[in-house]
Amino acid sequence: MKTWHAVEVEIARVGETAATTQLWASNTTGVEISEDKDRPDFITLRAYFNTAPDTEKLRAKILHNLKLFDLPEFALRGIKSLTIADQDWLAEWKKGYESVVVGKRLLICPSWKRDQARDTDRIVIEIDPGMAFGTGTHETTRGCLEMLEKYWPPRSESCSLLDIGTGTGILAIAAIKLAPGSRVVGFDVDPEAIEVALENAAIKELLQRKP
Repeated sequence: MKTWHAVEVEIARVGETAATTQLWASNTTGVEISEDKDRPDFITLRAYFNTAPDTEKLRAKILHNLKLFDLPEFALRGIKSLTIADQDWLAEWKKGYESVVVGKRLLICPSWKRDQARDTDRIVIEIDPGMAFGTGTHETTRGCLEMLEKYWPPRSESCSLLDIGTGTGILAIAAIKLAPGSRVVGFDVDPEAIEVALENAAIKELLQRKP
């Protein structure tokens, strides 16, 4: 059975960029971000690698990055290496993923939870993330959704929006739902993200394919 190599980094939320920058520079194949409700100021980053990384070198480089960001060393609470057996990752991920309430009007809902959204008065954005970024749980996506809800559409006759790095397509889909009939274009350089976004757009027949 295939095994995966990973490193878990427990770090202050303000140090996320300092850590993730170094993890990507160290050739991680992907970074998973999880939060602890009991310690809201800290997050855990789990980075996956094709081969076992040198944890001590990673620690030193992350500490160096924290210094560049003018953050204290104690922002890094811990780092450890893991060996993980292969499994049905999508099934495992689905177990803990719930619908997410965003702002005053939006509800982000995966397809396997759509029954929970039948009686809501909110605008439902149905998203199956797959391997792409953008589920509504991360602060970046949540903040963008809240800004869309507040400022989109603009008060003008024509409404156009360009979603650069669309990921799952969550922002583009939300923009269309908030302003039906508006022109929204999303693109991404990641082929997997494009496929995920196309599938999510097709769920609600929002897709207009271009040659």
